[in-house]
Amino acid sequence: MPPTPAGDLGPSGPPECESAAQAAVYAHVLLRIGCDGRLMPGRAGWSVEGTAVTLRFSAGAEGPVGAELVRTWPPLDDPPWLGHSVAAVAVVERGGIQVRFAASAREPARVFADPRLSGWGLRVPEEGDARDAIDGGAAEVVTHHGASIEYARSLGRSVRPAGFGRLYLLVFAGAAEGARADSLAGRMARDWVGLGVTDARRLPAVDWASLRSRCGVGAPRPEAGGAAPDDAVGGGAAAGNAATPVWSASERPTVAYPANDGPARQAAERLVSAGIRGGGEAEILAALTGTTGRLGVREANRSSPARAPSDVAAVLRVYAGPGHPCSLHAEVLRAASAWGGEVQWAEPPRVILLGELRAFVLGRPGVGSS
Repeated sequence: MPPTPAGDLGPSGPPECESAAQAAVYAHVLLRIGCDGRLMPGRAGWSVEGTAVTLRFSAGAEGPVGAELVRTWPPLDDPPWLGHSVAAVAVVERGGIQVRFAASAREPARVFADPRLSGWGLRVPEEGDARDAIDGGAAEVVTHHGASIEYARSLGRSVRPAGFGRLYLLVFAGAAEGARADSLAGRMARDWVGLGVTDARRLPAVDWASLRSRCGVGAPRPEAGGAAPDDAVGGGAAAGNAATPVWSASERPTVAYPANDGPARQAAERLVSAGIRGGGEAEILAALTGTTGRLGVREANRSSPARAPSDVAAVLRVYAGPGHPCSLHAEVLRAASAWGGEVQWAEPPRVILLGELRAFVLGRPGVGSS
């Protein structure tokens, strides 16, 4: 088949909307996603022919290109390649790169908007309280931590947005009919974003049903911790004769959340409150968790909770910066499987995507606050 028109090399126009904040942090991405959702040139231009995407660079392009760039890429079974099957990677003339996928995919070039493929070090937010890091040196700090952001402002340090790069989600050990689960999803997402979590937003035009519909068929199986089948998170057929998840009768059933993560704790607490309120929400929650017992929250001892015997649900988080939606779908699958571990479910677990959290860059001392 003839190639699609190439993305022209050159300026992509002034950054606008949310892409302005992301451009400040992801300044060296290979391709960009514009405010209207269309793919745009970044450091590279591109063309697509069949299952192959070719990236091309202008003469004197800043940053690594060709083989040097490929050496910086993550292994093909790591994010953001999850959800995509790569058959071959080859360097072409003038530092260009051709990536051939094993099967046709919708908008395969969009994966190259992911900053993790840019060849530049990604600014990873500090975990938890960053005030010691602020006091400890002159370097910039990237964080989601609200108290740290206010502390930096009190010191007169600059504070600027760094885009929405962290997605929070809920995963459940039980099962509920999809439409009923979706009705709880809307309420949980609205409450989490609108009542208490600052600098959060619901995902624009993204929900789990749409991701599953677009990416669920043929998605590679996650490898972490006794992975479920490809369609086993958020829909699909029951997992054969697997046992219903069991939580210890001697303990209160719990909702796990990552250590030192205030927004995740708020999500867990709101889930507990939904059960306490009673009514239709409590009925759906009972189906999703597999218990009518009163829930409690459990802080895990690491950033990616492993399932405890008492857990009937968990708050998880994954990377959610620019990139291909099927990369996000596959990362959610992997996170859910990692929490589930070796547990087998009688029905596929359900997923609720809550929303994204904005990070902030805290400037060096002597740089005025914004």
